[in-house]
Amino acid sequence: ELKIMTTLTIPEYNERTTVSRQIFHVLVQRAPPTGQTYSRDFLERQALLLDDFLYKLASTMEDYGDLNTLEPRLLEATSMIMQSPGFSAASVLAEFFERE
Repeated sequence: ELKIMTTLTIPEYNERTTVSRQIFHVLVQRAPPTGQTYSRDFLERQALLLDDFLYKLASTMEDYGDLNTLEPRLLEATSMIMQSPGFSAASVLAEFFERE
């Protein structure tokens, strides 16, 4: 199970858990066809990182939890993360979304 390390209300926790799980499933589905396999732990950590990024960027919980716009927001978040200095997994994460 994905773990969210922060103090949240129960509805916020439920929403974050739902979004984190959906992000994980998106990453599994979009894994690059390079022959490289990614561990469940690695994908869970990336899902939590992206979830946290989306949570901080969202203006409302409704925006954050909108699964209909999740993939475009993940693409944007990945692009922003790649521009952040010191993020070592950015290039690997970008591989999941470069086929747009």
